Amino acid sequence: MNEECLICKAPLKYLDTDEVMECELCHKKQSSKTKCINGHFVCDECHTRRI
Repeated sequence: MNEECLICKAPLKYLDTDEVMECELCHKKQSSKTKCINGHFVCDECHTRRI
């Protein structure tokens, strides 16, 4: 699994609870516990396409 942000290559941050976030690539909103330390989020669908 990729442990860095697909947008800026910064480390990922794992939250204790889900937050609704907007994907930086497709702008779809999704609940997640993972974003980068700079606040970027990539949804599961876009993340799968980019790997």
